Amino acid sequence: MRNKILAMFALLLIIPLLTVNVMAQDSNSDSSSQKTEVVATVNEEEITRTELQKAAGTQQLIMQIAQTNQQFAQLLYSSEAGQELLEEFNKTKLEEVINNTLLQQAAADSDVELTEKEKNEMFNKQVAQIKQQNNLTDEQFESALSEQGIESMEQYKKMFLENENLKIQKFIQEKVLSNVEVSDEEAKEFYNNNSQRYKQGERVEASHILVESKEKADELYNKLQNGASFADLAKNNSIDNRSAENGGKLGFIEKGQFIEKFEKVAFNLEVGSISEPVETEYGYHIIKVSDKKEASTKSFEEVKSQIKDQLFSQKRQQAVNQYIQKLRDEAKIEKNI
Repeated sequence: MRNKILAMFALLLIIPLLTVNVMAQDSNSDSSSQKTEVVATVNEEEITRTELQKAAGTQQLIMQIAQTNQQFAQLLYSSEAGQELLEEFNKTKLEEVINNTLLQQAAADSDVELTEKEKNEMFNKQVAQIKQQNNLTDEQFESALSEQGIESMEQYKKMFLENENLKIQKFIQEKVLSNVEVSDEEAKEFYNNNSQRYKQGERVEASHILVESKEKADELYNKLQNGASFADLAKNNSIDNRSAENGGKLGFIEKGQFIEKFEKVAFNLEVGSISEPVETEYGYHIIKVSDKKEASTKSFEEVKSQIKDQLFSQKRQQAVNQYIQKLRDEAKIEKNI
């Protein structure tokens, strides 16, 4: 989970990565020359190697490699082949930096302005998105910030609000994507051409109580036979914390998508009935089935919103790519690596 959270920060926080000196011998001998070395010029705006490495996260990449294979990380820095590999990586990332520079220039030349209220709304949305996607509490979120070297929410917000990419986002939305939309007709056509994607197998709505021992499972099963509440026993005894909070509810399980031994019992239970303890690699389950559904195909109305979101994302990316290509065609770009 922690690695996933850190990856989310790298992708979503839209803040400059912290530059770390991994190899001491490089930090002294090459730092001054790297600061002044111009790797590209975009409409007379210079991009230095230091700026490129910071944007590309080259040092962070080496750190990640060193954590698993320090010898290989050292080889990347000290060998000619390793330096060539790093340079190819930098060349690839340079194209992204050039694209972002062009967008920054276009946004700066436009009449788009970003108010403090809009910045705060973007910040709040960003925080909410990360917390939701990673199921984080406020305390866990601040702990993840701390692991990134950010001491407080206030410091993070300051870094976030100072980032130039915020204006780029609004610029793209207003100037590039304002006419991008997906009609119901387009969504319906996609549905008709891809209806196999929306087929569902046989499903059961299941709940379970998961415990570690057969003795505990037998004890709880006997209580259920004597009228005890399944939901209460799940909340107080199940080691599956996520489902336990909901009285043991797992939702609908599609045949072939869950634990084989669990499915074998669940799909043979009558609606409303409870199984004897079932052993799997996770422990002992007591299973309850609340509903059953035959195999079917989701209707267009059920998936219309999902399809429109998908098609909009594709159109959005296409529009941005086309706009960036237009900027590149009109720009004066010189690359020195």
